[in-house]
Formats: sequence, C-alpha cells, structure tokens
Amino acid sequence: MDEIKNKMKSKKRIALIQPTVPHYREEFYSLLKDKCECFDIYIYNSAEESKKDGFSVNGNNLKYIANWNFHNILMYNPFVFTSQKYDTLVLMLHFAHVTTWLLLLTKFLHRKKIVLWGQGISVKRYLK
Repeated sequence: MDEIKNKMKSKKRIALIQPTVPHYREEFYSLLKDKCECFDIYIYNSAEESKKDGFSVNGNNLKYIANWNFHNILMYNPFVFTSQKYDTLVLMLHFAHVTTWLLLLTKFLHRKKIVLWGQGISVKRYLK
C-alpha cells in the first residue's frame, strides 16, 4: 500500500499561480504540498501590494514571478511553467491574463495538464 501511495505522490508536480496567497489558504496549500512531489506557488502581486489590499501574506514557499500589467492585462514569463519540472498547471481563469491564453493555445507543445481556477469574485469589488 505504501508503494502505491509513493507512486501516486511522485506523479504530481504542480505549479500554481495566484495574485497572492492569503493567510486563510495557507493550510489548504500546505496539505496539497504534502501530497505532491513538487508543488510550487507563484504569485504576481508584491507583498506590499497584497498588504495594501488588506491581506496578511506569509512569504514562505512563495515564488514571485515578474510580470507586466497594463490596464489589467497581465503577462508573465510562460517558460517557467513549460519546464519538465511540472506536469500540471493551475492558472487563473481571467480573460485578461494573456499568458494563460498562450499556455492554453500551446498545450499541444508543452503537454501539461491545465486547471483553470477562478474564485468568482473580484477582490477589489469585494473590498469596496
């Protein structure tokens, strides 16, 4: 049974991208990390920006990804996610994330499983 669990664990190599990781999601991501061989969380908002929006952010195990944001159109380096290190990508379901579209359109080349994740609310609208 332990051998089967180890095989399942070794198959999961996940990269996730979020604007930030709020404190109330840390336990969820920690549990996911325990079940994966590799689980990396990339954030595209700076810690200062997240704090300004009212989030208490723990910077442990987070990787900041440089990005370009112009009138809410977001681009970041897609090559981070096409490496052999990951077999599954969890991307934000947002129409203005150009890199998400690029990764979806080139899926036949990089052959990654892609999960589109959306929370259903706009943080800025929620905070107002």
